[in-house]
Amino acid sequence: MTAGRNSNNPYQGQILPRIVFQPSGLRGELQEGESILKAAARLGEAIASPCSGRGICGRCKVIIEGQASPPAAGEFLLLGKNPAPGERLACTTIPEGDISVLIPPDNTTFKQIATKSGISRDVEVDIRPGFEDAYGAAFDIGSTTVAGMLVSFGKGEVVASVSHANPQTQFGEDIMSRVDFAGRPGGYEKLRGALVGLVNAMLDELCRDAGIENRQVRELFAVGNTVMHHFLFNLPVDRLGGFPFEPATTAALDVPAPLL
Repeated sequence: MTAGRNSNNPYQGQILPRIVFQPSGLRGELQEGESILKAAARLGEAIASPCSGRGICGRCKVIIEGQASPPAAGEFLLLGKNPAPGERLACTTIPEGDISVLIPPDNTTFKQIATKSGISRDVEVDIRPGFEDAYGAAFDIGSTTVAGMLVSFGKGEVVASVSHANPQTQFGEDIMSRVDFAGRPGGYEKLRGALVGLVNAMLDELCRDAGIENRQVRELFAVGNTVMHHFLFNLPVDRLGGFPFEPATTAALDVPAPLL
């Protein structure tokens, strides 16, 4: 591929170097000067980075094959005395050509951490006329885990469930580090995009598991802590990062799906 499709890419008119993430197989074109961690976030591959890519925690270790910038002194300290062959920190390593990146199992934030099915319980549902073949989705959005269920309005029972790690952890492992990251240029958009993208992907997964079409889902309910609530509903989080820790609202919100 060439950069002709992306007028903002500095490799305009050149063959772009490519990055491949394993074991997912996700691949894409690199942008000039971006680290492996930034490329992963842009392409949708989640790598654990509790320090938000500041190069101080050492958690974003990966194994690379290909050309890359030499390790800095700080990276040597975080990798330890006996790093594995090709082991680098994703946040400080800048590819200098085609590269393959192996993400160890304990360093990905997007692994499934709970079963999809096996839940069957009665749910009290007030069926309105015309909703017998309709469904509702419910999400519990935690800072670490996001769980979702699909409920049949006609049957009054849970028909599918799924749970995934919250991909925001690649930008900060705890709530306050994410609020801090949100204050950086483009930080809020990355955090919110990761969360909304996961909810959409989980909704698709729930519908596939139940064998229904997405248009049959008429209602979506979501609960979460104040920071997750604000990210989901596109509310500012800057006042949650310090005293007096005031939320933009404490009310339950009812909004059309296109506004999320």
